[in-house]
Amino acid sequence: MEQTKPHAKKALAFLAIIVSLLAACLLAGCSSSNSQEKVELEIYAANSLTDAMNEAQEAYTKENPNVTFKDSQYEASGTLVQKIEAGGAPDIFISANKKNMDKVVEDGKIGEDKPFDLFANDLVIVTAEDSDIDELDLAQACDGSYTISVGDKNVPAGTYAKQALYTVGCYTNESGTDGEITGPIKGKVTEADKVGSVCSYAQSGEVDLGFVYSSDVMRYGGVKTVCTLPADTHQPIVYPAAVLKDSAHAEAAAAFLTWCQESPEAQKIWQKWGFELA
Repeated sequence: MEQTKPHAKKALAFLAIIVSLLAACLLAGCSSSNSQEKVELEIYAANSLTDAMNEAQEAYTKENPNVTFKDSQYEASGTLVQKIEAGGAPDIFISANKKNMDKVVEDGKIGEDKPFDLFANDLVIVTAEDSDIDELDLAQACDGSYTISVGDKNVPAGTYAKQALYTVGCYTNESGTDGEITGPIKGKVTEADKVGSVCSYAQSGEVDLGFVYSSDVMRYGGVKTVCTLPADTHQPIVYPAAVLKDSAHAEAAAAFLTWCQESPEAQKIWQKWGFELA
């Protein structure tokens, strides 16, 4: 019996090693399983991002099958802020201007990582594709010869447009808010609740000119650009993005935003729809 004890000890030691290896494998398997946990993200994004962001979400899910997206909310940035204030809880908010993102920050809705500028855009004047108007500058557009459409107070593109109008004496407040249309175009401006409506008015001929983003020309079609407004006529057009503090999937949301910045596939999508990375 004593002769078998060393063999028994070796067998027990070997068994212990096997058990340890199995436990390690199980733990690794659990860790891998957790890293591939199914996640569904919700995004509130500026209306002008609709087509580009939908395509980006599809591409991201194709690369990361465990991450899907709820029906993203695309509205004027000011409207999205109102939804968040009323209890809306997206994982990610992408605004078409800094002002509306600042409101969400001030309300304490943003997580540890500060908002960062994700996209940039240009402000342009458009007219119907079949219009006789081919090229003009801001002063000519506002000399009283044309009817115009711009976004209303909830539409960042409208705020940028009014800032530009201020530089030629056609709006009373430099900030582009809380002022009035004045000068030769007074009574000739139609405000719209989204940039898509501004494009629609210009496309149909309901107005002669519309002030929209350059990306909207690609998105909606039916209009042509007759003027790209100089950068010094309005504040920089940037789209800040952030993960919200109460997101249940903050890590996955941050990973998606990183992909938006760094992925070659994402950059192709942004370029296709007329956006530049900030």
